[in-house]
Amino acid sequence: MYDSNFLAQHLRAASLGRDNSTFIRLHETDNTISFQDFFQNAERIASVLINSGIQPGDRVAVQVEKSVSALELYMGTVLAGSIFLPLNPAYTPAEIEYFLCDARPTLFACDPSKIEMLTTVAETCGVTHVWTLTDENTGSLVE
Repeated sequence: MYDSNFLAQHLRAASLGRDNSTFIRLHETDNTISFQDFFQNAERIASVLINSGIQPGDRVAVQVEKSVSALELYMGTVLAGSIFLPLNPAYTPAEIEYFLCDARPTLFACDPSKIEMLTTVAETCGVTHVWTLTDENTGSLVE
């Protein structure tokens, strides 16, 4: 899973023997994420993507707030061999439609509060999977 991407391979290699060490510290809450937790979550997401039919080279469009969950989704997408397409959370539905119809992602992940509004947009553009993800690591993508 890690061999297909230089960045993922080297990040994981640098974490070996440091599984319980802090990988990410959230300044606003002082919570920490260990190397082990981060990579386990990313690997779980990669498995979800692969098991849902996402293929290497497929695009995964994402319109979520900046968070550890978003980073784990990024790494999971990379581990699955797919292409991560981040979209600004401030984009309007019309702007999202432009990007989705142009990029033709297989999966679109957004905040649950926008799912009803953006599912129609995604379906219009032929997106196969529309899932949700929050900054607290919840949503249909991780449940």
